Amino acid sequence: MRARHDALAAAAKLALEIRPIAKRHPDAVCTMGSVKTFPGIVTAVVGRCEATLDQRDLDSAVLAAMYREAQEKSIQFAAEEGCTVEWSRIWNIAPVPFHPHLIELCEAAIRETSGRSIRMPSGPLHDAPKCREPAFPR
Repeated sequence: MRARHDALAAAAKLALEIRPIAKRHPDAVCTMGSVKTFPGIVTAVVGRCEATLDQRDLDSAVLAAMYREAQEKSIQFAAEEGCTVEWSRIWNIAPVPFHPHLIELCEAAIRETSGRSIRMPSGPLHDAPKCREPAFPR
C-alpha cells in the first residue's frame, strides 16, 4: 500500500481545497467540473487523473491569485501522494463588465415583463434560471 501513487487522491484533495480558495474572495467561484481516471477500472489504483477547474471572479488580479493558489496546492498534494502534476489552460477570458447603460436597459425590460429584476455577477447562462422567479406565479 505504501508504494501506491494514487493520482485520484491528489485530485480529490485539490477538489476539496478549491472551495476554501474561493471563499477567501467574496465574489469568487471555483469548481472542479470533471474528473477522469485512468485506467478507469475499479480494481486498479489510479495512475493518471485528468481534472478540469473553473475559477471565476470579476477581478483579474483575484483570478490570477486563485489560479496560483490552486497550482501551488496541486503541487503539494501531488507530492503528498507520490505523483506529479501538469497544468494546461483549456479556456481563459478576462472578466469584462457589461456596459452600465445596457444593464439599465435590460433591467427596465425585465421589470416591465416580470415586475422585478435580480442582478447576478456571473457570466454563464446556465446560472440565469437558478435565480429567476416565475414571471407568472401559479
